[in-house]
Amino acid sequence: MTDASLNWQQNQLFRQHALGDFTKLANGISQDPAMLIYLDSAVNRKAHPNENFARELMELFCLGEGNYSERDVQELARCFTGWEIKNNRFRKNRYQQDTGEKTVLSQTGRFDGEDGVRIVLEQPNLERFLARKWFRFFVADEPQPSDELLQPLADCFREHELSIAPAIKMLLHSNLFFSAHAVGRKIKSPVELIAGTLRSLEGTTNTQLISQGLQSVGQGLFYPPSVKGWDGGRAWINSSTLLGRSNLVADILKNDATLFDQQNLTDYLARFDVRSSEQALSHFEMCLSPTRLNDTTRSQLCETFSAGQGDREQTLRSLLHAFISLPQSQLG
Repeated sequence: MTDASLNWQQNQLFRQHALGDFTKLANGISQDPAMLIYLDSAVNRKAHPNENFARELMELFCLGEGNYSERDVQELARCFTGWEIKNNRFRKNRYQQDTGEKTVLSQTGRFDGEDGVRIVLEQPNLERFLARKWFRFFVADEPQPSDELLQPLADCFREHELSIAPAIKMLLHSNLFFSAHAVGRKIKSPVELIAGTLRSLEGTTNTQLISQGLQSVGQGLFYPPSVKGWDGGRAWINSSTLLGRSNLVADILKNDATLFDQQNLTDYLARFDVRSSEQALSHFEMCLSPTRLNDTTRSQLCETFSAGQGDREQTLRSLLHAFISLPQSQLG
């Protein structure tokens, strides 16, 4: 287990380079203390090279399975020998570095870790691999896009010398992104569901409640299940997780700390001239759902949560809870 401050530093590294130079990001993560501790860099010695980081750099971060050989993993691991962590800081131990000749992805030389990263990033599969990841993250969990569809995005990334921002801009400005094909094709992660709801309604609440609740529904912040992260997509949804999501939303809406632009929900919605349950439902639909409710669901919710029944604030919060618990509210 790594020190919490190292996980925070790693998060800051991702934020710093999220839209910047992928080369700097790849080199940064290759020397990141949290990553190297997690992937056993402390025991990467020239006499016994440890293959964990070399394998994940190619398989999970840059190229994907099938685009390298086991021999490439072994040789790339030799490049990273002597890269270690001491006192929670990265350092190169030249006494443990393998300075001999290596052959990595058809290139031969006396390579060190920086050379290894460079060689991986020169592979033509890099841009296609990352374009596929961006498509899945921003557009649709499934079906898988064709290579032909992704090629312009991959070319943009390579043509801009592995700068991330131009590629993401191209994707987010594409006709595909704004087409019907992209509507409701993403399943929100627990973080996206909760954080997205609060941001859309200018909400604030007890952060400890959110942190503990996200842990219970499978996405504890800073606690991914593996170096790969969460699988996402359909893996987020089953009978247990749907109930857990609904219960977490209920806990947040019941909490006294939960406010909307520092007001209760009734006063917040009044700013938008929302006076009835039907108007509130339309507002929630506009802010939180990728698709419109069908007439049957709309009528049932309006009838169940009539604004004239009981406490208005409680009615509106119960309506919001019911809306967020709908299957379509899990989509983006």
